[in-house]
Amino acid sequence: MRPILLTLGGFELRAYSTMIVLAAVAGVTVASLVAMRRGLPRRGVLAFFAGSALSLPVGARLLHIVLNPSIYADDPARAFSLKATGFALYGGLLLAALVGALIARRMRLDLWRLADAGVPGIALALVLVRAGCFMNGCCFGYVTQSPLGVTFPRGSLPHLWELGQGLVSIFGSPLPVHPAQLYEATGAVIALLIASILHKRSARDGVSFLVFVAMFSGVRWANWEVFRIHPSSFAAPDWFYPAVYGALILVCAGLVVVRSRRPQ
Repeated sequence: MRPILLTLGGFELRAYSTMIVLAAVAGVTVASLVAMRRGLPRRGVLAFFAGSALSLPVGARLLHIVLNPSIYADDPARAFSLKATGFALYGGLLLAALVGALIARRMRLDLWRLADAGVPGIALALVLVRAGCFMNGCCFGYVTQSPLGVTFPRGSLPHLWELGQGLVSIFGSPLPVHPAQLYEATGAVIALLIASILHKRSARDGVSFLVFVAMFSGVRWANWEVFRIHPSSFAAPDWFYPAVYGALILVCAGLVVVRSRRPQ
């Protein structure tokens, strides 16, 4: 855990915000290079991925407001904060997908080829974001005796949560917790590997992207249900995220069948 990467005078370079920016830049760059290497037009590629990336934080903030209304009730200005906090990932991904589809339609681009090309960049961005979460100590998991457990230092968010739950005394040592952040990062890498294998085996356009989305949604579902601590501000019903992830998996599976039956 290293929430602050560098301190210069009164300036602090925070790990989480740095990794968010790095994820956006690296993700768009990698996705654009892969798309252009696969023969897609440069102007259209840049418009597609830039538009999707710019819309992502907007969708992520909007969903976070809906799911965590108590945070914004007393301080509505937080909805417009430029700080790298207060985001719900899938709100951003869904809005980015919608904006990207509109751009592709407007510019007469092959949406499915663009989506496939975007998988490496998306996976890289997800890994970097979750690495930022791990360094920041947020998005952590339940206490565990598993050898995979990670013990965060005193004063960290996991330690404060353990104190609040009465799991440790103020004089006791922090307990190990599931590194839920790293579970998701690992899931993104595995989903990328499977998607890459499908692409190399000449799967129809869109199939590798759909498989990636379905697999990562499954990882998110399992992580949310089994390992990750739910924020105290989370106000949605228990079925909300399972319904979202389950619906995405079913839609992706259906589209894979449809795409696979189409002639090359």
